[in-house]
Amino acid sequence: MDRIKLPPEPIRRRIEALNQTPPVRARWTRACRGLSEDTVWRLEGGSQTLAVRCWRINDYKLQLIRQLRRVLSWTCKEGLAFVAAPIGEPIHDGEGGLWEMAPWKSGSPLSELSEDSSAVEEAVKGLVQWHVVARRLSDPPSWFPRGMQLRRYRLKQLDTIAQEIPWLVDDRVAARWPELTPLVRGRCQAAERAAQAIRSIDWSQATSQMIHGDARPEHFLIENGELTGLIDFGAMRRDTPWADLARLAGELGPGRIEEVVSLYEQASGQPVDRAAVAALDLAGAAVSSANWSRWLSDPSRHWPDPELVRQRLRSISSRLAAGGFGPA
Repeated sequence: MDRIKLPPEPIRRRIEALNQTPPVRARWTRACRGLSEDTVWRLEGGSQTLAVRCWRINDYKLQLIRQLRRVLSWTCKEGLAFVAAPIGEPIHDGEGGLWEMAPWKSGSPLSELSEDSSAVEEAVKGLVQWHVVARRLSDPPSWFPRGMQLRRYRLKQLDTIAQEIPWLVDDRVAARWPELTPLVRGRCQAAERAAQAIRSIDWSQATSQMIHGDARPEHFLIENGELTGLIDFGAMRRDTPWADLARLAGELGPGRIEEVVSLYEQASGQPVDRAAVAALDLAGAAVSSANWSRWLSDPSRHWPDPELVRQRLRSISSRLAAGGFGPA
C-alpha cells in the first residue's frame, strides 16, 4: 500500500492496537503534509481520535523530538488543555521514520477566521498562556540556543542576505513559481533595514524563554469561539516571545501588528516593543524569501502541494510589502 496515502501496515496495526482500534473500524485520513518531510494522519474508530505524525529524523531532529515531548507533556500537566501531549513512546519504523501519537485537536484554523476579531483575541490569549507556562519551565533544555545567541544568529543571517548580489530567478523556476519573482526584488534592502532596526532596539526588556517558534495562524485552532488547539511545535526554541507575536501578526495580514500587540499586552499585562515586533517580522520575511528562493531552485526537491507553496510565497510577499519592499 502506498505509504504516501497511508502509513505502512505494520505501523498502522501497532498504533491501532495501542489505541484499542479494531482494524475493521480504523479510519485513517491524511490530515496534512505541510511543507516539511513530516506527515500527519488522523486515526478514528478507537478509544480516542488520534493525530499520528511521522517525523523524518536525523540526529538533530531526534534530539529535538525528545525535548519537545518533555516540554509538551509538562505544559499539559500545567493545565494547557489546548496543547496535545504525546501519548506513549514513539515508534521507529527502521526506515528513517519516527511515529508519534497525540490526541486529535478539532477546530478551524485561525487563518480561515482572520477577520473574526474574537477569534484573533482568543488565539492571542492562548499564546499568552503558553508563554506564561513555558516561562515557568524549571529546567529548560540546555542545548536550545540562548536569546543573545539567537540575536547574533539572526543578524548574521540578515547581513549575509543584505550582502548578496541580487539574482534573477531561473526562467524554468519563474515559469512554475511566478510568485517567487517579487520576493527576489528588494530582499537585500529588506534584510539590511531589518538588521539596522534589530541593532537599534533596546532588547533589555525582551525576555528569553521557550517559545512556539512557528506561531502561524493555521497553527491556532478555534471551535465555538474557544481555542481548542495550539499545534505543530516542531520549530520550538528559546527566543523572545515577541518573535511569536511577529510571526502571528505578520501572517494575519498587513497592518495587524498593533491589533495583535495590543491584545497581547491586555492579556499578559506586559509591555511589548512594537518596533521590535515589526523588525522581527521584516527579518523573518527576508530570511523566508531567501530560503524559498534557494529551495525552489533546487531540482532535487519536490513539492506535493504546490498551492500551499504559493500561499506561503504570497504571504511572504505581503509581509515584505508591508515593510515597504516589493509590490503592495
